[in-house]
Amino acid sequence: MSQAKNDRDYSQSKGEMTGVQLDATSALFAPFADDVFGIRRRVLTEDGMKLSLELARMAYTFDVEPWMRAGWTDFSVQVDNSLTTGLKTRDEERLSDRIASVVGNLRLALARRAMKEHNPLAQVTGALRQREESDTIKAVTMVKPAEDGRFVLAIGFMGTGSRFYDWFSNFRVGTEGGFHKGFYQLTQQFIKNEAEIIFPDTAEALGLSKLTLADILTEMRGENSRFSLWMAGHSQGAAVMQVYCHHLLNQLQLPPEAMIGCGFASPTVSAAPMESDGAAYPLYHVLNAEDVIPRMGAMRHFGLCLQYTPNAAFRSAAYDWSKSAALVDARRKAQLLTLYITDTLSFLQSFSALLLVIREEKSEEAIFGSAEGIASIAPVEKMISLAGRKARDTLKSMIAYMGKTYEEINKQPMDEALTAFLMERYRPIVKSMPLKRLLGALYDQLYPPHSLYRGKSMNGAYLRIVNEQQLKLRPFIWQFQGAQAPYRHYARDYYRFGGSARVRRAKPRTRLAPRRRGVRKAR
Repeated sequence: MSQAKNDRDYSQSKGEMTGVQLDATSALFAPFADDVFGIRRRVLTEDGMKLSLELARMAYTFDVEPWMRAGWTDFSVQVDNSLTTGLKTRDEERLSDRIASVVGNLRLALARRAMKEHNPLAQVTGALRQREESDTIKAVTMVKPAEDGRFVLAIGFMGTGSRFYDWFSNFRVGTEGGFHKGFYQLTQQFIKNEAEIIFPDTAEALGLSKLTLADILTEMRGENSRFSLWMAGHSQGAAVMQVYCHHLLNQLQLPPEAMIGCGFASPTVSAAPMESDGAAYPLYHVLNAEDVIPRMGAMRHFGLCLQYTPNAAFRSAAYDWSKSAALVDARRKAQLLTLYITDTLSFLQSFSALLLVIREEKSEEAIFGSAEGIASIAPVEKMISLAGRKARDTLKSMIAYMGKTYEEINKQPMDEALTAFLMERYRPIVKSMPLKRLLGALYDQLYPPHSLYRGKSMNGAYLRIVNEQQLKLRPFIWQFQGAQAPYRHYARDYYRFGGSARVRRAKPRTRLAPRRRGVRKAR
């Protein structure tokens, strides 16, 4: 490839959402410093956060071309149980490479199609696979040569996809291996391919006949490794990133200095105390305080959380909410349904109470038979059809499942008095409007605050936080006090990019009384 073409390609290799140079890997591995809590970690830079947002988005689109122009190579994509691996940067002046490029593009197109499966039979088959174990992992890996003969290995984990059964793993909220069960199972699906993901360009540069992800991870255990690892993901992808980081640090014994990860809208993943201090993991999480999803999953995050609290101007710009009086009123009522959700336990209790009210207040026809019923929403109709039972029986099964999961996590059943309290709060809301309208308003409360980006509009809560609100991110870590549930320990100041020497340390917080696990009654 000529130098002129190479220079031209690099000048065009900026991230579409943030404008950051996609080859700026030095921004990912800034010096180490003590953070505001006194934990030594690699500093997250502004460009490092932007690069991570771009990688998290690319894990949804598999649009590798801009990254190829930036010098990244050896792309692999995994969708469910299908792996496409070893796609190289091409010099298309040679016929063999043009042919390989066409084949690689075709394989990527098939991977993208698999993420948006429209074949009814394939959708049913995919859903049936999820009954016992989640296997809908989606991830991209790639490598870029860095300075002094070193390489940066990148792994982007995709969030929940558009297929209705992609959601199954999110609701598998029991525990396995000390983690949220669904996220743990997805991570295991990725781990199974560590020996199958190959890096042909990198192997050639190192004079090796073959190089796999397992080989790279083995080398990273040593002191003179030529590789550094960077990970990113959004939502479910950020959850898998955390579980995978735990695997790397504890099962494979990789040094934390060799890696960094940045997640967006990250759910909690750890369901039990760990031997290692999860707060010290080399991970960052950018969180929207109005986003409900990061409150759920398991009990805590691994790493340092950076939380932004929106104001009215941010909501107006980022959420694209309709200003219709009727929809504003519906959103206000729907907001009361999420008011009591502070963690996984309160989510289970709140949603159980909501479903109980729906069963009591709405007929079978009102729930699933009418144009305003739940079944008029296509993914819901597919799930109910797959279940093969009546609507009210399906709701009953869901309620029983959530009760069982609550008891598995909390070692005791739900508080019946608290469930009754929530039901009386929710009953007027459920009675006030058709379920489809209520669910639409609830969707407005949940999705816009959670969105990474939204289509061609290039709008979205996390995109705007990264581009416009970086200096208003408040750090917190998860801590324990005796046998009580983990709690968020906030810093008094905002996160300072590029170093933390000027940041006042957070004073240890003495809690006057342990917080009750689950939902707290309003007074």
